[in-house]
Amino acid sequence: MKKEITTDNFNPKIVVFACSWSGYSSADCAGNDNIQYSPHLNIIKIACSGRVNAAHILKSFELGADGVLFIACSPGNCHYVIGNKNAEMNVKRTKELLKILGLTERRLRFEWLPASAGEQFVELVNDFVQQVHTLGRNPLAAEKQ
Repeated sequence: MKKEITTDNFNPKIVVFACSWSGYSSADCAGNDNIQYSPHLNIIKIACSGRVNAAHILKSFELGADGVLFIACSPGNCHYVIGNKNAEMNVKRTKELLKILGLTERRLRFEWLPASAGEQFVELVNDFVQQVHTLGRNPLAAEKQ
């Protein structure tokens, strides 16, 4: 299922923190299957989603990301036992910080994804790109320009 990513000159800059065991392997599967998705992603492969904290996420916004997507292993499938649960809690706390900073929490999304789910990965990232597109540019990044 293909979605149109953008219809004007704004292409949201999206940072994707992808667990090497799920999100990143799913991105690989999508690439191997030649399934198209937004080219405006910066996919960062991480060993475990639980190692990324609020500082990493906030730095992404500071450096100009319009949205940050976090992809972790499915519940019960974390190679590091509770890394994905820690990641979920980190994202929830960071959403509270985003509110304080004046950014909508809709710019940050956390998702579980099974390994090697190429089509699901594409649907997920395209949906998030559309969501961020409707929000417009990151106002914090715009202030720096």
